[in-house]
Amino acid sequence: MVNIVDILDNVTEQTLVLFDELGAGTDPVEGAALAVSILEEVRSRHALCIATTHYAELKAYAVDTEGVMNGSCEFDVETLQPTYRLIIGSPGRSNAFAIAERLGLSKDIIDRAQYAVRSDNKRLESVISKLEEQRNAMIKAREEAEAARAEAEKLKNEAKSAADSAIDKAEKELSKAKEQARKTVESARASAEFIYAELDRANKKKSKEERAAALAQSRTGIKSKLDEYDSEAFDEPEDDYELPRLPKIGETVYVRKLKTNAVVRSAPDKNNVITVESGALKMKVSLLDIRLGDEYTKRADKSKKEKVQIKESAPRTIKAEIDLRGMNGEEAWIDVDKYLDDAAMCHLNQVTLIHGKGTGKLREILRKKLKADRRVDSFRDGIYGEGDNGVTVVKLK
Repeated sequence: MVNIVDILDNVTEQTLVLFDELGAGTDPVEGAALAVSILEEVRSRHALCIATTHYAELKAYAVDTEGVMNGSCEFDVETLQPTYRLIIGSPGRSNAFAIAERLGLSKDIIDRAQYAVRSDNKRLESVISKLEEQRNAMIKAREEAEAARAEAEKLKNEAKSAADSAIDKAEKELSKAKEQARKTVESARASAEFIYAELDRANKKKSKEERAAALAQSRTGIKSKLDEYDSEAFDEPEDDYELPRLPKIGETVYVRKLKTNAVVRSAPDKNNVITVESGALKMKVSLLDIRLGDEYTKRADKSKKEKVQIKESAPRTIKAEIDLRGMNGEEAWIDVDKYLDDAAMCHLNQVTLIHGKGTGKLREILRKKLKADRRVDSFRDGIYGEGDNGVTVVKLK
């Protein structure tokens, strides 16, 4: 107490005051009351104070007093060991009865002691016990939430990885398609230039007969040259394949130039050309373009599967609305055109185009396009609650 008096004589708002078992060593009721009074004096001087205690009255004081907070060091009653975890906001239990029971003290003695504890102390211990249960429940819930967040993050990363892979594959396919398109354009340009040159050569002939003969010769040359250009643009790489036998009528063969299977419908003519049928299309092809055997016919099957996979990669579910606000007419229609395809593949019967009110120009352009679109059955303004004339509700066929 002499030390406490000296401390109180020197306390300022810059002081840190530490009390260990404040109010101990005397009557518990008086000691607790004196401890509360001392703490109030320190608070009145705006000093920072930390005090340890076992008094229930001080624990209740911290709960009821603004600016004062309980704290406790966690203790494991099962192992009789401290966990060294500081719990802020919750008063600690004395655990005297639990520890005594774990150490072997008679249950009768413990029961008599519990009966002798004052009812207000019992209520406080009960409140503390419930607080600990709630805190443990919150810790468990937080751990479960953290685990769920980690799992969600993992799924998000996996989805991103899958999306990146799909984009990479699509970019490769697009690059391949662009290269094929480039070859096609070059082939068409070369074909046109050759045709113009042949026609120009024929027109320079003086007599009508000479021009006719030159044109006939040009036709043969043009056909041969076009076949050459087509082969460069579309054919598979040449191989050393030799036809092991003549194909039979009704037999399925692989047509190299068309990269598809077809059924033979005629025997070879004198120029080694046969008629084949693929779906609704009949055509004449050279025996040089025919391949026999499963090794080749399976190529077309693989190509069909790849096309099916590309179709199946379209979105299975999409929103029933698309926001076009801020776009010009052409930009908006490009998005709407693709969106209507996706909506049809997802079997949506009705979709909403959000274009806003504004000047009405975007709305007018979109409706003009919709009126000519074969995918559209009808369209209308949104009703009250749908967006009024700021949206167009489209019914699909």
